[in-house]
Amino acid sequence: MPAVFVQLGLAVPSGNDDAPNEEPAQPQVERAMFNLAISLNRLRNKEGTGYGRPWEASVTDEEARFSIESMSAIAEFLLAKHANYR
Repeated sequence: MPAVFVQLGLAVPSGNDDAPNEEPAQPQVERAMFNLAISLNRLRNKEGTGYGRPWEASVTDEEARFSIESMSAIAEFLLAKHANYR
């Protein structure tokens, strides 16, 4: 996932994001989207139903729906960026 953001020229967390109010909103949104994608992946793989876990998932139906819809929106954004990438 990180490589996709970098290759498309999107902002990713750098560990040096001290002054978020001094930059345009777009890079802030891109970093938030990146962090959300990583968190949702962790939720699915560690807590949810990812890869046929033998135990019952701790993810609620609401969390699962939010995860699916959020990852869909992120994927749609990345595909649109890729289509316009030069």
